Amino acid sequence: MSNLFRKMTVRNLFRVLFVRALKSLTVSNISVLFISAETVFFIVYENMVITHRYMYLEDITAEGKMEGVDSVYKDPLIPPFNATREERIACNCTVQYFMVWLSPAQSFGILKPLIDGGFKVLAVTPDLPFLLKNTLAESWFNELKSGRQDPGSITLSYNLSNLIRLAILYKYGGVYLDVDFIVLRDFIGLQNAIGAQSISSITKKWTRINGAAMILNEGHPILYDFLEEFAATFDGSKWGHNGPYLISRVIQRVENKPGYNITILPPKTFYPMDWIKVARYFKKPCPESEQKWVEYMLIELERSTYAIHIWSHQTKELAVEDGSVVRRLISAHCVICHQRNLLTVQHKTNWM
Repeated sequence: MSNLFRKMTVRNLFRVLFVRALKSLTVSNISVLFISAETVFFIVYENMVITHRYMYLEDITAEGKMEGVDSVYKDPLIPPFNATREERIACNCTVQYFMVWLSPAQSFGILKPLIDGGFKVLAVTPDLPFLLKNTLAESWFNELKSGRQDPGSITLSYNLSNLIRLAILYKYGGVYLDVDFIVLRDFIGLQNAIGAQSISSITKKWTRINGAAMILNEGHPILYDFLEEFAATFDGSKWGHNGPYLISRVIQRVENKPGYNITILPPKTFYPMDWIKVARYFKKPCPESEQKWVEYMLIELERSTYAIHIWSHQTKELAVEDGSVVRRLISAHCVICHQRNLLTVQHKTNWM
């Protein structure tokens, strides 16, 4: 087992989860089962067969032991603290748990306003074996499923998100955006382009590329290189290593080579808000000098920005205050907000 759950109270968590029955489950080589416990979803990979029985934490025991590891260790759901990375991979445990969803139940209906407005949107679960088939990441994924690839200490879903966006673009092409963007204008005219997050104040060359916004053709060679880099250098314990740092590493190696034809867009295109200073854009402007700054920023953003990354990892607890840059942008560019306001007015009118 990896140390994926070391930071969690694993025993208590699974004692709650596995009180619910796992009925009529038959697996062969590798199978997927979603377990729901109100707000937590797990994907369960198993190499054993379980049929028509209940599964409790007390039913699960570890057989055998690894040399050099504490002999009293019996719980396959909790990795031994004194096991090395190589020992965890070599143990070939029969049960592996990867957390892929952690969200309040009410968020499951997040697409409803879009669907009600007539937009053709659908939430789907990626079929990873199909998506990664015949790509350079296929063998990496097989190693992960078999337990021979350590997923690391960072939640696996973050790194799978990095991989999925690359694989989808490689096979189908198009535009990828993180969900924490405010889109200001159409992307027509952008092709095979990736946004720089930061540039050097001296050389004016990019210092960090971010994969939160990418516009790439199907089968583009840079995507082939991204997938190759992911599989060859994966490290699940270094934040950003398989995401923006990977994008930056590969582009640095190939941007001047023939055959790639990649445009690196300036930070103002997608990342005009510095993630360290982003809170200012959420604040109500007062005094007057702040109001002038808000007006200036709105003019600049409308002039040169396609979409704005608002860094939800840093801003998710912030309130969007009246008169702030973010509030003004949402008011001007939120499609469903206008529709919902119109429906509210119509509803009130019908009752008058």
